[in-house]
Amino acid sequence: MTILTALIIRTNGENIHCEGAGPDKDGKYAGFVELWKDDRLHDILVQTRHTYSTRQEAVDTMKRLVTEVCEMDLPRPADTRLAALLAEEES
Repeated sequence: MTILTALIIRTNGENIHCEGAGPDKDGKYAGFVELWKDDRLHDILVQTRHTYSTRQEAVDTMKRLVTEVCEMDLPRPADTRLAALLAEEES
């Protein structure tokens, strides 16, 4: 995961959704962290391989990932060139 992806997750709170999809041919599920805007899927920020035994396990793992990202010590956007990128995304 890039710093930009982590910052997007961290700064979009209610617009971040965790999902699971599957099963694949082996009965496993994939996890997704998604960015939603205007009640529509805008981007898939994180996608895993089909490694989880249940859809709920995939969703719970993605929720833990989001929680960990939000608790990480990341550079503040104002302190980096990422501030310009984030400003472009908002416009």
